[in-house]
Amino acid sequence: MFLRFVLIVGFVAFAAGFRNAQAELVYELFFRTAAGDGVDSRVTVAPGETFTNVQAILRETISGTSDSLLGSSNLNAFNAQVLAAGSDGGFSERQTDGDGGNVVNGNSPDRFTFTAFSFAGQPGKAPNMIDAAVREVTLGSLTLTAPTAGETTFTLADGTIGDGDFTVFSNVMGLERLARDSGGGFFGRSLTLAATVPEPSSLAFLGLLGGGMVLRRRRR
Repeated sequence: MFLRFVLIVGFVAFAAGFRNAQAELVYELFFRTAAGDGVDSRVTVAPGETFTNVQAILRETISGTSDSLLGSSNLNAFNAQVLAAGSDGGFSERQTDGDGGNVVNGNSPDRFTFTAFSFAGQPGKAPNMIDAAVREVTLGSLTLTAPTAGETTFTLADGTIGDGDFTVFSNVMGLERLARDSGGGFFGRSLTLAATVPEPSSLAFLGLLGGGMVLRRRRR
């Protein structure tokens, strides 16, 4: 009985060590703006400020010994959704990058959707290699508008709750599942734009300025 227990413990330890020795694949969807990358971050901006040519990015980060999926095979399909929650901020001018394949549902205002077919000679999306462990693919672009007051959170999310929205030519299982199986994950990241609020002293100054202008007009 004791020997059986030792064997079980040994097997569990071996399995855990084996898993830790393998690569962890982490995929992140996020917005890249002039104010920086929106990786669950918060940025204070002017009320109603507009950010044009905001890039929608898929980033792969690997650790361990396994090879990059994006490094071995181009991305041949993706489906990402733009979400906005909070105050009156919004997004517009969404445009999917269709180079290397086909834009799907091009009229959808809140989705980046793409597919490529090898039999049609379409290469799909080759990643940009940032370093040995990080690769990125640009899915498209859009314009983000900050709220006039309060905060608006923009999220670039997986298109559906199931797997298979993001695939490479060499594996149609979906990057979502492959990431989980590796011990990593697939994450939609958020960017919160917070409208600045004038300080009390600034409000008082504006009040005095407004009052002075009214008084001047009355004297005229």
